Amino acid sequence: MIFRVLRIVIASIVFIGFAVFAAAAGHVVFLSMLPVFEAVPAALRFAATGAVEGLIILIVITAVTLVFGRIYCSVLCPFGILMDIARFIARRFRKQRYRFHRISPVRYVIAIIYALAFAGGLSAVVTLLDPFSVFTRTTAITVQPALAMTHNALASHIDRNIIAPHPSALIAALAAGLVLVAGIVLAVWRGRLYCSLICPVGTLLGVVSRISLFRIIVDEHKCNSCGICASRCKAECIDAKQKNVDRSRCVACFDCLDVCPDGGVSYGLPRRKNIVDNGRREFLVNAGKAAAVAAAGFAIPARMLLDGKTPLVPADDRTLITPPGSGGVKRLTDACTACHSCIAACPTGVIVPSAFEYGITYPFLPRLDFTRAACSFTCTQCTTVCPSNALRALTPAEKQHTRIGYARFERSICIVVKDESPCMHCADVCPVQAIEKAEYKEGLDIPLVNTAICIGCGECEYVCPARPARAIHVVAYAQHLQKHPMINM
Repeated sequence: MIFRVLRIVIASIVFIGFAVFAAAAGHVVFLSMLPVFEAVPAALRFAATGAVEGLIILIVITAVTLVFGRIYCSVLCPFGILMDIARFIARRFRKQRYRFHRISPVRYVIAIIYALAFAGGLSAVVTLLDPFSVFTRTTAITVQPALAMTHNALASHIDRNIIAPHPSALIAALAAGLVLVAGIVLAVWRGRLYCSLICPVGTLLGVVSRISLFRIIVDEHKCNSCGICASRCKAECIDAKQKNVDRSRCVACFDCLDVCPDGGVSYGLPRRKNIVDNGRREFLVNAGKAAAVAAAGFAIPARMLLDGKTPLVPADDRTLITPPGSGGVKRLTDACTACHSCIAACPTGVIVPSAFEYGITYPFLPRLDFTRAACSFTCTQCTTVCPSNALRALTPAEKQHTRIGYARFERSICIVVKDESPCMHCADVCPVQAIEKAEYKEGLDIPLVNTAICIGCGECEYVCPARPARAIHVVAYAQHLQKHPMINM
């Protein structure tokens, strides 16, 4: 009983922390440490940016799995915990008895395709199935805007100056919502089926968990094959007839402990070695088949996409303004998991989810939309919450001297030229004085942009009154630059 209670307590604390982090990232700073311990962001942090701490986290996760089994899936995966909550609520309305099912080898095909996509830099596959990104993306795009709109409704009756932004993108929101609903439906129907069959992190940890030191044990001498333990197993991994547990699927939830009337189920060190491990043999056979199929059918098109030999990859990066700390489009697409923590953290709402602007292989990555808001000159919240280091943590001074783009002035559509109406709002709001006033006619000035010191913050574009197109807009640098000398503010 103590194992199960401890698991529930830890999982509850972790889930609440992740929920608050995803809905209000950056506003509760200490919660930013939670995503650091997630497997896929850690792997990307190491692979894409060379950060050693990412490798250390992966080693720790593997070591914990080798000792305790897939306990990561029960207490550290927010999407897995969410499915447990959905299953718990559903059981209040109808009793559900699980039973042992042999799992399809397709899980190894999915895991190998995922690994190839990860190695090949295909963000579409990586972001679609990473359980952490699924959870935070869903929260950031669906829950957070709902909370913000509620806040807006209340604020409109109190103080219009505290209305919160509610960024959203229809395609990204629909995709995130569909994955969330799919996970919940599978959880209500078959418990942790998503974790056993679809989740690549779960499958890879399952391979390690097969040889874990501590494990769920069915005592052959005490077990009478009544099936009570199997009926409680949400991973459907206990074979009561064979008195065996598929350790690759067991998520160490401990729901099966203490339900056996004869005390035949326990968690601990195995009493003796099994003579034959059919599960391991089955894994090796299926993995070999899956590797051949996946390598032949996936590696070649993946390489073509990566090399940009198809029209699916955008040819022009200038309209894709990436958040500060990203370094530019290339680094962002290499390291970002589209978890949308930065979107949730942004206090102005300028960071929004893309649809397929980065190409169909990189959906839902963050971008800046200066028609919605500007990037605050003193803010670095998005860079402090990124779990994969796709946005490198910046100090305020570093952020203020990072040039993510430059302002371009379209003289013909400026209201000063078109309507002969005084304006110059762009010069008034520029935090680095990159916009000067140049005489147009007597009593009228037009902006003159000094691109050498412009940092591309978007303040000018946001306030520009020209419509439908802004007379001044930011053009992105493919690779972010540093501005020198430093400006004294």
